[in-house]
Amino acid sequence: MKFSKRDLGLILGLIGVLAMVFSYQWVYRSNADKREKAESELKTLQVTESNLKNLEDNMPFYKDEIVRIRGLNREVESHFPRKILPEDEIMYTVDLEDHNKIYFQNVNYGSPSLISTGYEETTGINAYEIVCTASYESTYQGLKDTILYNNRLNNRIVIDAVSATFDSSTGNLEGTMGVNMYYMEGTGETYAPPYVPSLKTGVRNIFGTFENTK
Repeated sequence: MKFSKRDLGLILGLIGVLAMVFSYQWVYRSNADKREKAESELKTLQVTESNLKNLEDNMPFYKDEIVRIRGLNREVESHFPRKILPEDEIMYTVDLEDHNKIYFQNVNYGSPSLISTGYEETTGINAYEIVCTASYESTYQGLKDTILYNNRLNNRIVIDAVSATFDSSTGNLEGTMGVNMYYMEGTGETYAPPYVPSLKTGVRNIFGTFENTK
């Protein structure tokens, strides 16, 4: 089959058009998509750079805040003992009796229960609560002084509930007192046992006779 020069020109022109279409679809569009993706990534990087620049400019403030917040945490932790044992509860009631006109007849010791704060995994610190109850006898003023004295204690001990009944035979109050005690584990501090003064028990000679010391 022979083609005239005119037909060859048309065929070559058609091939050129197809090449242009192919070039647009596969080259130009591909490059355009890459450019749009690059521009999007560039905008993201610019935002990230701006945020990092802002963090860098405010670094002295953040460092000061870290130091301040750590100090606040240590202040809070200082009010919570490492552990609370029955002897701590006993000496707590002894302390109240020594400084106020109140007498505790018996104390029911509680068991520690974990308080969920939501920060146990990130801080490694666990908080516990112990609820104990005690029956007491006191004057009206002594009961008020006891509550005020407890509020001034350094440790976090809360008198949660108090019941009182007037005893007409003595003029004093009798009732029960619910006390909530709190402590933390994982603060790095060690347990400090309470001071228990030495107490004399019994007598040297139960028979009351003289002893030969020779």
